[in-house]
Amino acid sequence: MDTEKIRALLKALETGNLGEAADRLGYTHSGMSRMMASLEEETGVRLLNRSRRGVSPTTECEELLPAMRGLVQTDEQYRQIAANLKGLQTGTVRIGNAFYFMQNVLAKTAKEFSGRYPGIKIELIDAYSSELAEMLERGNLDICIISRRDVECDWRPLVDDVMVAWLPEDYKLNRKTYPAEKFAEDDFIEILGEGELDNMKALHSLGIEPNIKYSVRTDQSAYAMVAAGLGVTLTNGIYAKYVTSGIRNVRMDPPCHVEIGIAATPKQLRSLAADKFLEEIYPVCLAEARK
Repeated sequence: MDTEKIRALLKALETGNLGEAADRLGYTHSGMSRMMASLEEETGVRLLNRSRRGVSPTTECEELLPAMRGLVQTDEQYRQIAANLKGLQTGTVRIGNAFYFMQNVLAKTAKEFSGRYPGIKIELIDAYSSELAEMLERGNLDICIISRRDVECDWRPLVDDVMVAWLPEDYKLNRKTYPAEKFAEDDFIEILGEGELDNMKALHSLGIEPNIKYSVRTDQSAYAMVAAGLGVTLTNGIYAKYVTSGIRNVRMDPPCHVEIGIAATPKQLRSLAADKFLEEIYPVCLAEARK
């Protein structure tokens, strides 16, 4: 089966639109449509539901997707092994990152890696842990730095993190910890993202619905709003050493632990380029996380 057609199908499902997928892959729109028709003919079942809103997988396609993704990953691995046998290094390594304090070490490692392997393209993607875990599971990422999620992966722990409350500097608290139930009373600054974030997972595990007054898209925006005295929020404690002024970092009571680490495609499916990058980035990230 032609893996290029399968790649095109996966891109169409990722974007939800045949035309956009064609543009990203460098095909004409008519050529993309012909590829999908040909793939459906080869497979013997209809793979795409088509509508004005775009495309979505049929039930039959959903059943075939794990095998299709496996074929594409195996093909990528085959190509890179063949290239290495010729003395070349080619391919793409896609890395996701959920923690902004890792951006500098990722960029530095990517630069050094590209210097040694100029034929390998590096893609860096910033998003929250749940979104990155889903991308890894779909085969759209090779490696990601996230808080642990329930996905099949090669997991390498970095640090055991404890969630903290961010409070305005003038917040009156007559104890060393912030009672979790107060999140249901104080104005809460919600951080939005794809999937459930660590803070909401922690609160929901305690049966607490926060008193959401404001919503933002990034931790940096939440920090600015807390510093302005607009409310409180809950975030990963590892940020405390990077945020040292304008707010108070206080541990929540009861404490909530989150494991942060590197998730990678399973060894048997991981490309050689991704494997090399993983072995280089892990000790660097481990040192940064445990400073």
